[in-house]
Amino acid sequence: MDNPECDSAYERLLAMLTAPPVLPKARLLTCVSSVIPAVALTRKLFAVTSAPPATTPVLAVNATSLSFTAQTGTSVSPEGLSVTNTGTGTLTFSGSSDQTWLALSPVSGTAPANLMISPSMNGLKAGTYTGHVTLAGGGSTKIVTVVLTVTAIQVAHSVALAWKTGTNAHIVSYSLYRSTIAGSSYGLTASAIGGTAYSDQSVQPATTYYYVLTAVDDQGRESAYSSEAHAVIP
Repeated sequence: MDNPECDSAYERLLAMLTAPPVLPKARLLTCVSSVIPAVALTRKLFAVTSAPPATTPVLAVNATSLSFTAQTGTSVSPEGLSVTNTGTGTLTFSGSSDQTWLALSPVSGTAPANLMISPSMNGLKAGTYTGHVTLAGGGSTKIVTVVLTVTAIQVAHSVALAWKTGTNAHIVSYSLYRSTIAGSSYGLTASAIGGTAYSDQSVQPATTYYYVLTAVDDQGRESAYSSEAHAVIP
């Protein structure tokens, strides 16, 4: 172009179109400050909504077996069984028995707790009985074995013996002999028996005894054994 003014205007316009844009500092600061609070807010919200730690209760008992002994017709004192939680959180439990003669109380609860295990003797004869107490809680099961030994009441047995007197006026006493073997091995049970009867109080159950008698005269002489008598002790 030949006109100098037109040439100068053209150069200024071209410089403006080709120059890089300048971002105002005030606008840049505004962008930065609007991002920082958003990050902080997101972190705080995450901390508030995080899940609490899990709890795991664990069932425990202080015994795996219990034993009782009693005689027929009597009663049995109950025994305690301790239930505890060796884990975390709250443990609820329930219990049951597999025998009618075996009871527990309470049958449910929250650990720690003390249960009473009570056998009943009603209608039980002499013998050995086995039952089980089952406790469930915290996702696990514990089984306690209960053994009840019932014995018969010992009855005091005795054997009453009697005999007739002989015709010998010189007989002053009698001696009694006993054995558990028929016809032999007699041992002296009683001597100087003045009458014609004797009660043997030293017998044992489930045993058969064999008895013979001798007569002793006033000279201290002893007769031969009498005929044998026997007694069966139930």
